[in-house]
Amino acid sequence: MKVISEHRMTRIITSNILVFGVVLLGASGAQAQEKDPFADEFGEGTKETVEVEVDPDPPAEEPEKKKVEPSEPEEPGSKRSFSERLRVGARVGGSYNHLSRPNDPAGEPTLLYGSVFSGPGLALGAQASLLATSSPYLDILLELGLLYSFSQGTGFAESLDGSQRQTIRLRSHGMRVPLLLRIASRGEGSVRLSLLAGPEVLFGLASSATVTNEGITDEPAPLFTTPVTHIGLSAGLGVNVNLGKIRVPLDVRLTWDPMVADSTRERLEGYEDFENPGSYQVGFDTQLLFLLGVEYAL
Repeated sequence: MKVISEHRMTRIITSNILVFGVVLLGASGAQAQEKDPFADEFGEGTKETVEVEVDPDPPAEEPEKKKVEPSEPEEPGSKRSFSERLRVGARVGGSYNHLSRPNDPAGEPTLLYGSVFSGPGLALGAQASLLATSSPYLDILLELGLLYSFSQGTGFAESLDGSQRQTIRLRSHGMRVPLLLRIASRGEGSVRLSLLAGPEVLFGLASSATVTNEGITDEPAPLFTTPVTHIGLSAGLGVNVNLGKIRVPLDVRLTWDPMVADSTRERLEGYEDFENPGSYQVGFDTQLLFLLGVEYAL
């Protein structure tokens, strides 16, 4: 009995082991099927392929527009500041002064029988120029000056044989205030040509006259004078040598004074008669100036 019992026990244990193995194999197969339910015998999935249609001509994307920032408007003329466009300097030179022959009808007062007065003079002072605008070819400048001027002119009358002669020298001290527009050329070189024109105020400060007799026994009668203030018109040519911040200008200017009277009687202020002629207004209707200067850019 004991042997049979052991033999039965052995069969029961063996059966249980077999059942347990079958259970394990079934569980592993089920787990494999849950992991890849679409796998076939070749190990490849059987999932359905999803087809995606592609448009052969997709719409072209619009290029991204760059944001353009508005630029600041350029300043008119030169971009330099006021101080950079300003030059200050000095002028010095000589002048030739001319007082035209008066138109004196017969019986009217006259001076030296209508003589012309002419002679040298000088001028010196300060001047400033401002660059108003410029182009690749031209510069346009405004110039203001303040010049002291000394002007003189000599006239004479003599007898037919030359034995007797009377000479009068007129002198005038004053200030000149020219306001000029200058148009100057531009280029690669340092030498620039220019044209200038504008009004000029002629302030008379003092005047005098010297009368001299030659071959005449009588003492010359004095000639009283008075200074005048007129407005003239000036025009001229200039040559500028540019040396960086320093410029050396040379100008030739012609000034015409249209306010100078045409007759001797009109030139005598306070004229009453031959015995009381009044004072002679000293002014020159035409002046030619040669001015050399130096200017510095601020």
